[in-house]
Amino acid sequence: MATPTKPPRIHSGFFVLFGLAFLAPGLFTAWLFFAGFAKWWEARQWVEVPCWIESAELRVSHGKSSSYQATASYRYIYQDRTWHSDRVGFSTGADNIGSFQQRAHRELMQYIAPKQTGAEQEPSRSGTQPFRCYVNPSQPAEAVLYRDLRWEMQAFMAIFALTFPAVGAGVVCGGLAGIRQERAKRQLAASHPAEPWLWKPAWNTGPIAERSGGLRMALAAYTAWAGMIVFSLLGGTWLSGAFHRDHTPWILLVFLALWCIPAWFCWKRLRHRLAVGTARFEMKQVPASPGGILAGDVLLEKPAPQFADGSIELLCERKTTTRLGNKTSTATTTVWNLQAPLAPEWVSRDVSGCRIAVRFAIPGEAPPCGSADEDSAREITWTLKLRVPAAGIHAAFEVPVFHHGTPPAAAPSGTAIPRSIHETMCQTNNQDSP
Repeated sequence: MATPTKPPRIHSGFFVLFGLAFLAPGLFTAWLFFAGFAKWWEARQWVEVPCWIESAELRVSHGKSSSYQATASYRYIYQDRTWHSDRVGFSTGADNIGSFQQRAHRELMQYIAPKQTGAEQEPSRSGTQPFRCYVNPSQPAEAVLYRDLRWEMQAFMAIFALTFPAVGAGVVCGGLAGIRQERAKRQLAASHPAEPWLWKPAWNTGPIAERSGGLRMALAAYTAWAGMIVFSLLGGTWLSGAFHRDHTPWILLVFLALWCIPAWFCWKRLRHRLAVGTARFEMKQVPASPGGILAGDVLLEKPAPQFADGSIELLCERKTTTRLGNKTSTATTTVWNLQAPLAPEWVSRDVSGCRIAVRFAIPGEAPPCGSADEDSAREITWTLKLRVPAAGIHAAFEVPVFHHGTPPAAAPSGTAIPRSIHETMCQTNNQDSP
């Protein structure tokens, strides 16, 4: 039977190093991705001139899968001067993405010129049908045989550009934030050893900000980053004419469909910000205590347009970490929750926005925030949630609930919670009790 055990603690500095291992190659792939589009766009203005293929070869690399590279050497005349080049396409190295390499080799083999000596080395005297190349007019030594956009290769790089930088940046930023939070927590714990509700800066610096604000900012940043990649891929492929030549490129719409998922969550967050601006929770007394009252005001920066279908919920959850062999899993269980429909009399206008009065009676047997001890695999959190779906408001605040020296105030009968509120107590067995 699996028993709740706390996994070994990993220092946040490890996550920074681990994230860099994803971030560096991801950014390099993203640079190749955008550079491919930039070079293709620039080459659209290059000059087409005849060229003579001197040699062509298809190099095959065998591994888990075979990869191919079409190579060639050729000469061309530009501005009354003979130039030599060996650049086939803008992508370098061997690959097995699409059939570009094989098709290029088959075509170039039809234009190989016989080796010549003396005066016969002049391209115009070779007697072989010339091929064509594209020359950079500002740098005539730079030429390429195929300037087509390889949308398959761009899509392949887009997969890594969408995932590796996001994972790497997320882990690095999370590690750096963890280092900063650990340092701040140690300092606050040393200053207030008997007051754990002061160990979080969010709880001792005025009104409590919304929970997961950093994650929402990260989601917005990723949505913008992914949008640049996805729309560059679709726009470049469209301008290259690939959508008109074949039906296969339409598979790229999968990228757009996947991008719509984070974009939808960002839109929900944008609706929330447009409706209320920033939301904060100002507690009357910090902390609240089991057996007492959690009272305060939700402060909205702007007056919300309507509260007809709104609700406020106070939620206590237990997160339990369980280890079975080398596998670790985390489960979240609702210990207690209380939800109330948002009544119009609870809302009042403020200087620039509005206030929503909050008052909840907390059961005396409810567990406080935190863990039972430092090695406990169970962690208790208390969350206040405000929802107004019609106005796009979805705010959550992590609130401090602790036993402390001051006896909790008893809930006045009939005033703490309206009778219409439904209260749920989640039954737990002895082994799951905190």
